[in-house]
This record gives sequence, structure tokens and C-alpha cells, in this order.
Amino acid sequence: MGVKAMFYVNHVGKNASGIGVVKLNATTKGDYAAWSKYTPSGNIEISSLNENATAWFEERLGKDVALTFGDPDEADLTV
Repeated sequence: MGVKAMFYVNHVGKNASGIGVVKLNATTKGDYAAWSKYTPSGNIEISSLNENATAWFEERLGKDVALTFGDPDEADLTV
């Protein structure tokens, strides 16, 4: 079991070094606004060197995204 949280993609950009910056806020907009009283609150800021990941968030700018927090297992390990 884990915790599912809905967040709103509030900002996508790059800093002076060219690193992608994504800012997410606990959902208060969009179709999932009702989740606000159930989802964890707060903000998440992600820095990413992966241009594909930054582009994924850019396509969702102004929209809600779902995050699931769970315990890692062996499938999550990278070598």
C-alpha cells in the first residue's frame, strides 16, 4: 500500500545552467480539486537533467498529475 497524491504543475522552466526546473503544488484546480482535502498538501520542486522528463512536465503545465509514494523494491534498483 502507498499514498497517492494529486499535484498541479505550476511551473516548468530552465535555470541559468540549463537544468530543468519543475514546480508542483498540491492540487486545488482542475478535475481533481476535490482531492485537496484528501491529498497531502505542500509543494514539490524538481531539478532535472533529463530533457525528456522536463518535456513531459511541460506538456502538462497547468494540469494535474498523480504521484504514488510507495516502498521501493528490487525492480526499482538501477545498476
